[in-house]
Amino acid sequence: MRASLIAISAGTQHNLALMADGTVVAWGWNDVGQTNVPAGLSNVIAIAAGGMHSLALKSDGTVVGWGYGNDGQCTPPSDLTNAMAIAAGWRHSVALRNDGMVVSWGDDSDGQGTAPALLTNVKLLAAGGNHTLAAVFSPLVQYPVDVSKDLLLIYNTNSADSIFVKDYYLAHRPMVSGANVLGLNCTTNPVIPNGDFTNQLLTPVLNWLAANPTKRPQYMVMFLGVPARLENMTDLGSASYLLRQSMPGFQPFITHIHMGDTNACRAYIDKLQNFGTNYSPGQLIISASKGGYANTNLLFDNVVDYSYTNNPGNVLKMSNAVVSIQAMNLTNLSVAYVQGVDPTIMGPPLPPHITNAMNVAGYVSWGYHSSLGSGYATNNTVRWEGDSGWWLIETYESENGVGNPNSGDYLDWFSSNAFGGTNYVNTPIGAVGHVQEPTLSNVNDAARFFGLWGLGKRFPIAAWESRLTIYFQAVGDPFVTR
Repeated sequence: MRASLIAISAGTQHNLALMADGTVVAWGWNDVGQTNVPAGLSNVIAIAAGGMHSLALKSDGTVVGWGYGNDGQCTPPSDLTNAMAIAAGWRHSVALRNDGMVVSWGDDSDGQGTAPALLTNVKLLAAGGNHTLAAVFSPLVQYPVDVSKDLLLIYNTNSADSIFVKDYYLAHRPMVSGANVLGLNCTTNPVIPNGDFTNQLLTPVLNWLAANPTKRPQYMVMFLGVPARLENMTDLGSASYLLRQSMPGFQPFITHIHMGDTNACRAYIDKLQNFGTNYSPGQLIISASKGGYANTNLLFDNVVDYSYTNNPGNVLKMSNAVVSIQAMNLTNLSVAYVQGVDPTIMGPPLPPHITNAMNVAGYVSWGYHSSLGSGYATNNTVRWEGDSGWWLIETYESENGVGNPNSGDYLDWFSSNAFGGTNYVNTPIGAVGHVQEPTLSNVNDAARFFGLWGLGKRFPIAAWESRLTIYFQAVGDPFVTR
């Protein structure tokens, strides 16, 4: 019995099929050997049928060609390595390397094999009769996701909690069982010395990429137990920012599932499973609103301590964001906005904050830098009701990713009783924060963050595309949308 079929390709008068066991089947016109699959060809992950020739991409990043080759279209350049995609035209062939560069061979009489100058960061490739197309990567485009190529899960082998969360995610988060997994032999301290970051985190990821040349995961998840902060990060940024900037030829969207302890992480994953089952069954990308969940209200609480009004731009930062979002005319979303000045950070709020709301889709406030204080998420000061289990949060608090007791803490946001809920029912589905003081001017761009979320972008796209500081971290699942 043959293995399952996983891909097909049609040439001018011949056909190719890729089987799940990595072998290739060919049939059709065979006047020049285009269906004569080379003996022993195995470990194939992609195929392409051209005019009268055939191509196969192997898991080691090499390309094999057969059939009509008078123009050299069946003979890849001897130095072609680390290919991750292929395409075949009439008499020419092209490959996409894992550094985003395009390589071509064969007929170039019409310029079909001459890539434009400075063409880099290519994401998708296609070949026609006598022409070639390349799509340059855009961080705002939501490309189809194959978790076996596009998702890398990173955990700490020295942490039983990290292993547990990784295993629980693979077992319970819908549609990710085929994801790539990398275990790090690293410190369990949430703060990692700069040199150890290179040796214990960056180098293992680079080694994994070198060993998997046909994979460049656009999404990476760092689990509980993997350090998120560098010991001296002044010029380097957060661990996820530095890792992202250090990748060869691409910048993955990196998020964290490290909600403080295994109970909070498990509850977060259970929420993914519940919403996936009930609102996006059978889908990797989980959207609550598309399934009828009424998360319809964006909340902007611009009531701030009087000391911050010395610079009028501080108050304008949020009010301008609201104007920008309202101009987007986002479908099925409304904006609630309050603005005012607290007389003292310790006194009663004048005017009132947004402390009660229904059907929350997003929330931003000044948190500790207002009369809300630092415990607003867990002391019943701010409470949600209705469909408020699927929303994003950011606050204008500098150190909300550090665990600073004098500031709101993202760990509180993911607590069991957060925002008036019980059993984690009102925790956010995504959060952005900082692992070091970024200064107010570098706090996340709220208009872009919530605007992209309202437009249906995935959480990490909305998060990273609204980032203004190198001390940034995004907490949540990579494949959730509003």
